[in-house]
Amino acid sequence: MLWKGLLGKAMTIGMLPWAMFLVDRCEPVPVYYNKSRPSKHDEIEFGVPRKYLNSSIDINRLQETNSSYGWLNQSMGSVRSNTYAPYTVLCPTESLVRPAKGLRREEEEYIANRQKLTQHSVRSFLHRVNITNFDYDGFLLQLAKPITLGIAISGGGYRAMLTGAGVLAALDERTQASEGAGHLGGLLQSASYISGTSGGSWLIMSLVFNDYRPVELMMDEPLGLWDFEEPLLEGLGMAKAVESVPVSAHRRRTAEAPNSDGQEEEHAPGVGGAERPTSIQTGCDITRNNTWDMSEKDRYNKLTLKPRTKRDLWTKLGVRKSSNGTESESFFFEMLKTFLPAAEAKNETEFTTSSLKKVFAFYRDIQLEVRPKKLSGFYISLTDYWGRALAGKILPRGSRSPGTTFSSIPSLSSFQKYHQPFPIVSANAKWPSKKASNLASYVLEFTPYEFGSWDSHIRGFTDLRFLGTMVDNGVPVVRTDNANVSLCTAGFDNAGFIAATSSSLFNVVLMRVWELVNTSRGGHSAVERILAVFGLSSARSTAAFLGPLPDYALYTPNPFYGYSPGNDKTEQISTARNLYLVDGGEDGQNIPFQPLLQKERAVDMIFALDMTSDIDNWPNGTALALTAQRFHANFSLVETPRFYLLEKGVPVPTPRAVFPQVPSMEEMVECGFNKKPVFFGCYIDRSYPELALATTSEEEIYDNTVLPPLIVYLPNSQYTYLSNTSTFQLSYSSTEMRKMVENGYGIATAGNSTADESFTQCVGCAMVKREFDRIAMGVSEIPSDHFSIPETCLQCYSRYCYIPPSGVTTRDYF
Repeated sequence: MLWKGLLGKAMTIGMLPWAMFLVDRCEPVPVYYNKSRPSKHDEIEFGVPRKYLNSSIDINRLQETNSSYGWLNQSMGSVRSNTYAPYTVLCPTESLVRPAKGLRREEEEYIANRQKLTQHSVRSFLHRVNITNFDYDGFLLQLAKPITLGIAISGGGYRAMLTGAGVLAALDERTQASEGAGHLGGLLQSASYISGTSGGSWLIMSLVFNDYRPVELMMDEPLGLWDFEEPLLEGLGMAKAVESVPVSAHRRRTAEAPNSDGQEEEHAPGVGGAERPTSIQTGCDITRNNTWDMSEKDRYNKLTLKPRTKRDLWTKLGVRKSSNGTESESFFFEMLKTFLPAAEAKNETEFTTSSLKKVFAFYRDIQLEVRPKKLSGFYISLTDYWGRALAGKILPRGSRSPGTTFSSIPSLSSFQKYHQPFPIVSANAKWPSKKASNLASYVLEFTPYEFGSWDSHIRGFTDLRFLGTMVDNGVPVVRTDNANVSLCTAGFDNAGFIAATSSSLFNVVLMRVWELVNTSRGGHSAVERILAVFGLSSARSTAAFLGPLPDYALYTPNPFYGYSPGNDKTEQISTARNLYLVDGGEDGQNIPFQPLLQKERAVDMIFALDMTSDIDNWPNGTALALTAQRFHANFSLVETPRFYLLEKGVPVPTPRAVFPQVPSMEEMVECGFNKKPVFFGCYIDRSYPELALATTSEEEIYDNTVLPPLIVYLPNSQYTYLSNTSTFQLSYSSTEMRKMVENGYGIATAGNSTADESFTQCVGCAMVKREFDRIAMGVSEIPSDHFSIPETCLQCYSRYCYIPPSGVTTRDYF
């Protein structure tokens, strides 16, 4: 058959990672969503035969035991773990979308029960670190609110996942020796929330679906649940393809990071090596003007769907012998060598039949898993395939089935016992006709119960179980002849798909393709032929274009269609039929702070793990700077939270930003803040800039007892291992994995407190700092005239707290 011949030719030149996309175009796979193959009359769109989209459905037939509607799944309780295709269920009676006012009831109940456990762990930790002259028992009995800790894990591929795993192991009391002197065991049990984006979300998803087993057990035999020796994507040399891409520069689309040589793969011990902490407040020019160049670069054209043709696909690719060897063909083969190292095998014996079969089987399997979703009438993209590959690596064997959903997390034993911090995965919405901007980006979040955003763009959440449902202003549009019964979609929230949504590395790869195009004569036409295999075109999209884009995660139908909170000045969300999601760090905010800065969650302290690739795969504070810009701007298109300082319980008139001032990236590197723990936001009166109230609704103002969280910044740095591996290194040996995790442990504990023997006490002082501030402002049960901060804590704040440039102080509480 034709497809076999084409596939054989693909194998010959190392094209296997793309071969399965040819299979999808050359031979249909006999897997169908409903009971029989649909006729043209019954063609399915978004899980429902088209003929029913504009007419009511006989409810009596739906309620028959043996429904004649083969595409209908009668009960949400029915398990569909054997298929990736979303399925149809009966809708609940209430609207699927709620305004972002307060927490969802299930989250509120979970946190209330979780904090019954966390407060015990907080007390145990403070007892162990033994802050001198501090009556922690009496102090904890008079708290204005429970101490609420959050953990935010940045993106960065496996580098972020493994380094973050080491940090969590250090915070986990179940890790051997983690509760000894100089260690931080018990703080994971003290945390109420954990948020992740990109590689950080991989770690969260892996631990959650493994029922929160300790990191040690994830690595150790006999379980050995983490095995990353085989590449995440078989046959694809992605690290080589993008080794020269500075990831943070791509994500923020702004000027290059200072002092960056643009090299992604080089190790640089001088940049990442940990240093003994010195006073953060001295030795640096802290009065430097904190400026940032926000000029944007349009690095590549948007990619849109191109209609398929029936021409010979291989001829279209240009893979053929040529007598004159055109530059276009030369570029094509260079692209193969760059992205597909199998094409560079030194001799034919390296490219064995068995290896070909293995790679082919990998792509065949993920293609077969994804295909039912397409046959059900849902758009698919590269993110669907990426998600199936991720699921095979980060999820436990029992959860790798195509039907495992994010909304199934509440059924896990550790979740039902409140033994997990509440998980949140972050992503960005992006419009094909718009450039990314950290100032007005659309930041969304997934929880086990809902999907949506606190931003004024949306300010609403939809029930996660019913993603994929066609709605108008939260009301399902597929109706039955019973006005109270509608049809919904379930199973769209596939766990692998959500993990892939938060880490859409394909965008970076495609950007690299276009960078190569722009520097190669004849390259453009060759890449056009390559993209055609994927159904892609380089044609620039327009604002009117409403079709699916294969390099984005497609959330279609848009769950917020017709829903407007009244504050979306662009009205893009409410009028868009499709919702395009990308990597959660696409706007440069690569540490998922935003979910933890909401007043409803009342977080007091955030452990911020930064594994961003800024300079030679080490961080330089770019993520901090861009987040600060977003929250410090009096910007007309997005409203951000504010809070009031209080003097003896009375609000000071001018509100302030809820994200603290941070150093410039130059200052971060110059002062070594990117190599050691730093506390941001210690001084509630001088760390947070004053902002105008004009663009802020009362919904965004913090309650009097809620203060913005103090941030304990833990940057990736070298303690025991050079952990600045490439974001696109997609395989790690067992030894490499363990060394990355061990180094992460050292990052969390400052080398088991060898850099500073009082470090664990200082972390304890950071935990209680916000209650100290409430005492000073007169909103605590503890009177300020009967309390003084322990001297140990004052010394810790002097050692680890960043003091922003002068000129923002209003008064000194302490």
